[in-house]
Amino acid sequence: SDLNATETHIAYEHILDDHSRLLLEFYYKRYRNFPMDPAQPSLFIIDEAIYRDFYYPHHSLISSGKALAYGFEIAYQKQLSKKLHSYIGLTWFRTRYQDLLGEWQNRIFDGRIKFIFDIGYQIDRNWHFSMKYSIAGGIPDSPYDLAASEALGSGVLHPDRINRNRLDPIDTLNLRIDWKVFFSGSSLSLYFSVWNLFDKQSDIGYLWTEYGNYHNSHIRIGFLPILGMKYDF
Repeated sequence: SDLNATETHIAYEHILDDHSRLLLEFYYKRYRNFPMDPAQPSLFIIDEAIYRDFYYPHHSLISSGKALAYGFEIAYQKQLSKKLHSYIGLTWFRTRYQDLLGEWQNRIFDGRIKFIFDIGYQIDRNWHFSMKYSIAGGIPDSPYDLAASEALGSGVLHPDRINRNRLDPIDTLNLRIDWKVFFSGSSLSLYFSVWNLFDKQSDIGYLWTEYGNYHNSHIRIGFLPILGMKYDF
């Protein structure tokens, strides 16, 4: 059967005054007929490449997988002054699937909560500076069956603990400065930004490696300077 999806989305925006507004959003998504493997009834195959970096062979699939995604977002934007603007956003969400045993499990994206604070300052007509801080809840993680993995020489997820563990929350501070020059009918922008200013390291997942049979953690990108250019015409 073909994959089927239905979605309900409600959005509300309220202008509080000339310099601020409030935004509220709610969504509910339901999916049916995802491919599932009866030999691994607790595994959600669509997400497999996210935490394994590739898809394992599956010899027999059936289209009976179900999934849900729902959540809400509240955001507040305010022009603090002629040159200073800010944004605060909070999102709560869930992403889940029903396995072939009838149990609802967390999907790999189920971080549940995210907070963003963004502030910018228009220094003059050509220069703009911004700072963005975000923190996101830890995503689910599936532990490996160590005995089975060692015996097979390849990673075998624990069948009763798919996405039952949870990694630590991730927070990041990014900075950016833009320089923009205007021409007749066009403009050129140059920007320099720094991601993860304080070079915070955290695990974003685990892989099994045959070298010594141990968990090999995936580390997110650390301190990263970026230089870019954009031309509008």
